[in-house]
Amino acid sequence: MIVRESEQQMEFSDQFFHPADDPVPDDHKYLRLRDAIGWEKVLGELESSYSENEGRPSIPLKNMVILLLIKHLEQLSDRALIEKLSGSMPMQKALNIAYRDAQDYCHHSLLTHFRARIGESGVNIIADAVEDFVKKKG
Repeated sequence: MIVRESEQQMEFSDQFFHPADDPVPDDHKYLRLRDAIGWEKVLGELESSYSENEGRPSIPLKNMVILLLIKHLEQLSDRALIEKLSGSMPMQKALNIAYRDAQDYCHHSLLTHFRARIGESGVNIIADAVEDFVKKKG
């Protein structure tokens, strides 16, 4: 079952900080990367890989894409990416998840399953988005 974005979560900064005290600057590269993506197009192209009503609710599609964007940008393994998530406030803010949720957000094998689900064309969509971001001096 597809979940585009979590609708029930508070904003990252609202969970822990007074907005003026947020330790993650809005110009951090993960946030710029997240904001540079044409989400309607990317999510629209990837949604066909999901069932509308079958299966258990997934991690939001947008968050799965953000994870792969960061993985490609930083050239990390799946395992290293998930390990980094547990201690990286910028990653947590880009995903809009709380620190406690980041500690056990997903198993690294979920990324393998996600890539298999979206196929080579879906992975290329994500790789192209990273390439465009880097070309724009992200």
